[in-house]
Amino acid sequence: MASGERRSFWRKYGYREQIIAIEALAETGLREALEYLKSLSVASTSSDEFTETFNGQGIDPQYSMAGACERVTFLNAKGELRERLAYTVHLQSVSANGAFDLSPAEIEHERKAAISTEPYATLLGAIETLSQRLSD
Repeated sequence: MASGERRSFWRKYGYREQIIAIEALAETGLREALEYLKSLSVASTSSDEFTETFNGQGIDPQYSMAGACERVTFLNAKGELRERLAYTVHLQSVSANGAFDLSPAEIEHERKAAISTEPYATLLGAIETLSQRLSD
């Protein structure tokens, strides 16, 4: 399949069909399928901020506090799959008293929770299945 054909394939089909295709690629036993699935799993991480709004008292009834986070995107994925694979990891907790750094364990817990969702877990599972097939 030519590169241009592959791009149009992923745009043509919806999220559910993309998940089914990922699962099917895991069963092929083809090294090219493994390389393609691995390319979908390549993440790009960027630093960003998030904002929490709080109800105040007195003159300023509402105010906002900003906190730091990482945005993780998968640039090789297309369409809704790309949107659903993307996730955010908070690096700080925000309260009315300010922003506080999360511990490395809390950050890792949030990251693991994010990648346990269906699209990411399905993609990683497909890569693992195909890797095992090819190593046997």
